[in-house]
Amino acid sequence: MQKLVQVIRSGWPAKYREVPRELAEYFSVRDELVIDNGVILKSQRVVVPESLRRVYIEQLHRGHPGVEATKRRARDVVYWPTMTKDIEYVISSCKPFNSIPNHTKPKIPRKIIQHRSCHGHK
Repeated sequence: MQKLVQVIRSGWPAKYREVPRELAEYFSVRDELVIDNGVILKSQRVVVPESLRRVYIEQLHRGHPGVEATKRRARDVVYWPTMTKDIEYVISSCKPFNSIPNHTKPKIPRKIIQHRSCHGHK
């Protein structure tokens, strides 16, 4: 993220091929990226570093709302270039979510559901 901060502050290269490889995925949205109080934003959404993306997905998926609802929640508050694909991947491996037929709301008490999770906590 430090390199991204540097490029936002100093200016992006004029040509895509001149962009450092690790920042190439941000090139298409470069004009939307700003730094506010040390936080990188894209259109009022926080740009999440790779190391925290899974944590954000797990938080956004709490309660197992489904793929589309989780993506909508994410699009409201956070951004990273592979967000949609990452959310779909993580939720596809969510056993509690995938055990619910047709992804409808379960008919068991909410207390029990809160003790089950996608990330192994009981």
